[in-house]
Amino acid sequence: MAQVAKLAGVSKITVSRALAKSELVLPATLKKVLKVAERLGYVPNETAASFHSGRSSIVAALIPEISGSVFPDVLRGLGDALNETRFQLLIGNTTFDEVREEAIVEAVLRRRPEAIVLTGETHTERTRRLLKAARIPVIETWDIPTAPIDQVVAVSDFDAARCMTNYLAARGYKRIGFVSSSRTSQTRMNNRRAGYVMALKDLGIADERIVAHGGLPLSMQDGAEALTLMLKKWPEVDAVFFASDSAAFGALMECHRRGMKVPKELAIAGFGNFEVSRNSHPRLTTVGVNAYNVGLSAGQLILEERAAGVRRGT
Repeated sequence: MAQVAKLAGVSKITVSRALAKSELVLPATLKKVLKVAERLGYVPNETAASFHSGRSSIVAALIPEISGSVFPDVLRGLGDALNETRFQLLIGNTTFDEVREEAIVEAVLRRRPEAIVLTGETHTERTRRLLKAARIPVIETWDIPTAPIDQVVAVSDFDAARCMTNYLAARGYKRIGFVSSSRTSQTRMNNRRAGYVMALKDLGIADERIVAHGGLPLSMQDGAEALTLMLKKWPEVDAVFFASDSAAFGALMECHRRGMKVPKELAIAGFGNFEVSRNSHPRLTTVGVNAYNVGLSAGQLILEERAAGVRRGT
């Protein structure tokens, strides 16, 4: 900074203002400082600035998997919302592990982020305490929390699964099965299962056909194995609703191996509207979730919160 100031013929504080709060510097001076900074390849020390101001340019997004078909779209939407700002995304992969999420939250808070975006409503008590004490925007996405930390951009897995089950029944299927992960602590899976059960109850269908098999995320192999278990226990099943498109596609491939015609002999439905569901043969019936809009909405909330904070002088 001192070298930039010397070559530009201004003070270090003027350089600092030009790079951080350009509206406080005269246009001619700003142009001169930026030209020198660019020529020298000078990059401001954001860490030092964050300690001075109590803020950084970081927005942290914690997602359960990097390679899934849904969560990269969330990040894309979030990134697009923040694209024209100084904010930069810091991504944490929790691997569906609440303890790991806690460790990432603690590490991120040391960097003084502007905001944190979380996936799901299930967090450790310490994570909740840390986030509430941080006094920054916290956006919980996907699940609808019973006790929100701050703000929420949610999808009702319960309602979506209920609608899909009703849709299958309306198409004439009466012996409908459901497949989800064996990770019973996972809220989204539980909500989808509960939506399926409620739909059967509304329809007056007494028999639940549920297979809990596989980890998180549900894989294609999990789907194939779950279908095998389903058919072994309930060979009369005429439709199976899978809690993930990946698992549904695996089941579809298992049907092909068995010579079973889909949907004539067995209907298969998924959840998520993944690319694989749109390109399979036959195409899978699925629940479409606009993951991009989830991320975009979360980003817009952060910008609104930040603007309100600036107006309040916080």
